[in-house]
Amino acid sequence: MKKRRIGILSVLFFLLILGISPCIASNRGDKSAEIGYVLGIGYTHTSEGNYHPILAAFQLTFNLKISPSWHNFYLLLEPQVNPAVASQGEIESGVGLGFKYVFHGHRILHPYLLGTFGPHYITFRCPEQENGFLFASTLEAGVSIQLDKKSYLQFGYRFRHLSNGGLNSHFFTTGYFMAF
Repeated sequence: MKKRRIGILSVLFFLLILGISPCIASNRGDKSAEIGYVLGIGYTHTSEGNYHPILAAFQLTFNLKISPSWHNFYLLLEPQVNPAVASQGEIESGVGLGFKYVFHGHRILHPYLLGTFGPHYITFRCPEQENGFLFASTLEAGVSIQLDKKSYLQFGYRFRHLSNGGLNSHFFTTGYFMAF
């Protein structure tokens, strides 16, 4: 029952964020922040078999404006709710806080790196990993493809480590972002 309640609250929180984000982006004229969605499929091998979390994250970044215009450093906030393809219908939720670096060396293609760290809750049980509250560390590298002055698509590879036992996941991600 507790697992179901946490899952329902996490999904409702995520849907609320999805509903308000386009409104925020369309009402701002400056380009000091970005807002978007990241989706991905993960892979983890455990002694219990394969575990496939499905990444569903909202990403909000703020330009720190500490560098020349050809590259940017951002402060990053990433709440997420991740259902998993597992035998018991597992779910994960959490929030990451970190930094994102974007290199604007090409007119359309922009490589990026990001890293986050933050609290996470997981219901998956296996000998290698404690379930419940833990911390997630994430590193991602990829490329952004500029669609117009205020929007772009993002494709990347993400490595995530969960504390309390060391469950490591590999994700391939895609996202859509708007500058505001």
